[in-house]
Amino acid sequence: MKVYIAVDENNIVRCMASELCNIHEDKKHLSIHHVESKGTVGDEYNSETDEWISHPDNYPKPSETHLNEVKINQKMRKMAIDKLKEDGDLPEDYEET
Repeated sequence: MKVYIAVDENNIVRCMASELCNIHEDKKHLSIHHVESKGTVGDEYNSETDEWISHPDNYPKPSETHLNEVKINQKMRKMAIDKLKEDGDLPEDYEET
């Protein structure tokens, strides 16, 4: 599948979209290419050779807020399951999935 990518001065893909109009406004000043999707945001793209080089260290990371929300949801789920077991609404041998 072909995608549009916005590549910075270090050849790192900073944005990827299926339609040109979906490239982030703050990335439109970068070099734009229409290519086969063989990588992801954070990877290096060489337009001369059409080569993608994986760079996991550049991949977007979840925000602290998102990570905190995940922790809260995990804790609430555990508390709810424990309470439902205690009230008899779930079997004692219920296993979380």
